[in-house]
Amino acid sequence: MLSFKALGYPSLKETVPQSVPMVQITNTNKNKVDVNISFSDVRKEIENMSALPDAEIEEILYKINELEKIVKSSDRKSKKWENAKGIVKWIADKGVDVGIALLPLLLQIK
Repeated sequence: MLSFKALGYPSLKETVPQSVPMVQITNTNKNKVDVNISFSDVRKEIENMSALPDAEIEEILYKINELEKIVKSSDRKSKKWENAKGIVKWIADKGVDVGIALLPLLLQIK
């Protein structure tokens, strides 16, 4: 080993540790989504769905009215969600178009 060092092989030379630069990266992301939709807008949207039969449109409008009563009630938030649970299950059984129209209304439960 000493003979290799004497010959000057670079792999056997003692290396002096070099200072490594310290890199610190800070990244902050903030996302804010506002959903502004009213019950009357959703009612108009449902009434304009030509693929739905009249009886189903009436049933959907009835559920929208129920949901509006829940949202406007003075109950606690947990009680409101308990009351809305049946409507959420009902929405899940309906088509995608109805779900897309009604699910944003659930975000108004506060």
